Amino acid sequence: MINHARRPAAALTALALGIGGLLAVGAASPAVAAEVSVIDPGSITLTTASGTDENLNRYDSARLQMTWSDQGRPLAEGDTFSIELPPELAAAAGDFTITADEGDTPVPAGRCEVTPASGSTAARVLCTFTDYVTGKQDVSGSLWLQVDAARQTTAEDVVITVDGDPVVVDLPGTGGIAPQDNGRLPVTPAKHGWWTSADRDTIQWVVDVPGSQVDPDGGITLSDTLGGGQRLVESGTGAPVVRTIEASQQAWDAQDWTPLAGDRWRVTESGSTTLTMTVDGPIDPSTVYRFAYQSRLTDAAGTTVGDIFDNTADAAGTTVTSRVVYRSSGGGDAAGTGTGGFSVAKLPIDGDGAASVPADTRFTVRADYVDAGGTAEGETLELTAGGEPAGIQGLPAGTVVSLSEIDIPALDGVTWADPEFTSTPNEYIDIADDGRSVELTVTDGATLAVALRNVATAVPPTPTPTPTPTPTPTSPVEPTPTPTVPVHPAPSATPTATPPSGGDLASTGASVSPVIGFIGGAVLLAGAALLVLRRIGRRSDG
Repeated sequence: MINHARRPAAALTALALGIGGLLAVGAASPAVAAEVSVIDPGSITLTTASGTDENLNRYDSARLQMTWSDQGRPLAEGDTFSIELPPELAAAAGDFTITADEGDTPVPAGRCEVTPASGSTAARVLCTFTDYVTGKQDVSGSLWLQVDAARQTTAEDVVITVDGDPVVVDLPGTGGIAPQDNGRLPVTPAKHGWWTSADRDTIQWVVDVPGSQVDPDGGITLSDTLGGGQRLVESGTGAPVVRTIEASQQAWDAQDWTPLAGDRWRVTESGSTTLTMTVDGPIDPSTVYRFAYQSRLTDAAGTTVGDIFDNTADAAGTTVTSRVVYRSSGGGDAAGTGTGGFSVAKLPIDGDGAASVPADTRFTVRADYVDAGGTAEGETLELTAGGEPAGIQGLPAGTVVSLSEIDIPALDGVTWADPEFTSTPNEYIDIADDGRSVELTVTDGATLAVALRNVATAVPPTPTPTPTPTPTPTSPVEPTPTPTVPVHPAPSATPTATPPSGGDLASTGASVSPVIGFIGGAVLLAGAALLVLRRIGRRSDG
C-alpha cells in the first residue's frame, strides 16, 4: 500500500522547517541572458510565398524558413538570437511570436521584432526567449519570415547572417531575382493598394482606367471612400495625383508613368475619408489613366496581425474595390521537455538518544532514477540533522525517483529506529506504507520536497562486574601441648650422705637437680604460651 503522507506530527515538523511538498523552482540565481546560436544553418530555405520553388520577381513576397534548437545547452529567459537579411531581401516592420503548446493553451516561447533596412543598415530580426524555455531540455522548433524580393539580381543565392555568421541560401527557381511582373495590360478599370514603406503606416492606392473604356469627350470622374482606420493624405508627396502611360504591354511592363498636366485634372472634393477627382476631356483611348493617392493609418501603433484596410471607388461608372491586409512578419513554434527536481531535508534527531548523536553526523540518502537516455542512474545525498536540504535539479518532467536511506551511522550508546520519510500530501509524492522509502514523479517547473526523520534510542551501559576476592589461606592451628611437670620425690628429712664411688661430680649434680628441673619446666610452659599467642595474632591479622 502506498500513502501520500504519513504521521501528521512529522509532517507538521517538516512544515515548521519550511519543507513543503511542492516548491516552485526559482531558489537558484537566475541565469544571465546571452546571445545564443540556435539556428541550424543547413535548414534555411527560401521559397515563394506559396511555398513553391518558382522564380522570384522583384517585389514578390517570399518565405524564409529554418529550424532551431538549444543545441544541447540550456536556454534561459532573455536569451536572444538574430538574423540579418541581405540587400536583395526586405522585411516589413513588425513583431511576431514563437508559440509553444502548454496543454490546450498556446504560450509564447519567444518574441521577435523585425527592424526594416535603413540606409546601409540591413533588415534585422531579433528574437528573445521567454521564461518558457527556462529549466527545459531539448527545446527546439521552427521559424519563418515574410520577406520581399527587393532587388533584381542574376545571382543564384544570397548571403544571410545568422547570429553573426554568414550562411549562403539558394534563391528559388533559376536566374536569381527577375524584373517586376506587372501582369497584363488592364482593359477595364482596376484598383490596387500596397504599403508605401516597411513601417506599414501608409497605404498607396491606385485606380487604373483605360481611356478606351470611357467617353472620350466626357472626361473621367473618380469618387473614393476610404475604409475604417484611415485618413486621406491631402498634401506632400502622398497628395492625390494623375499619371498616364501608353496603353501597350511593352509600356505596361516598363511602368514608366508620366504626370498628367495639372490643368487637365483637379480635386473637386476631399475630406478625411472621401475624395473626388476629375480628368477633363478629351480622353485619349490609347492611354491608361492612373489616379494615385495615399491614406495614413489613424492608429498605426495599435495595428495587429490580420487587420484589414480597404476602400471602394467609382471609376467612370465602374465600382472597384481593394484591400490591404496587415500580415504577420513571421512566426514560429517551440517545444521542449519540462524539468524539475526534488530536495530532501534531514529533520532534527528524535528520541532519548538524540543527545548522543554528534551534530556533524552525516546521513546518506540514495536516489535512483532512469535518465532521458534510458540509463539507470544512482546518486547519493549527504545530509546533517537540521541542516540544509540537498537534492537534484534539471530532471525531465515525468522522471520517477526512488529515495531510501542507506548506511545509517553506527554510534556507541545509540540504536536507530527505521528511517521515516514524510511530506505534505501531494499527488507527485508516494511514500511507502512503512515510511522507509519514497517515489517522486518529477513535475515541470517545480521542486518536490520531502523530509527524513530518524529516532535514536539510548542504550544503557552494561555494568562492569566486581571480581570475587581470593581468600588468604590460613595454616592449621597446632594444639598447644600441655607441659608435663616432672614429679620429684620429696627428700627425706635426714639425708644420708653417701659418698659416691665416682668422686665429686656425681655428688654435685645430685644436690641441684630439683631447681634445674623446675626452671626447665617453666621455660617450656612459657614457650608454648608464646607460640599460642603468636598464632592467635596471625589469625586476627588475616
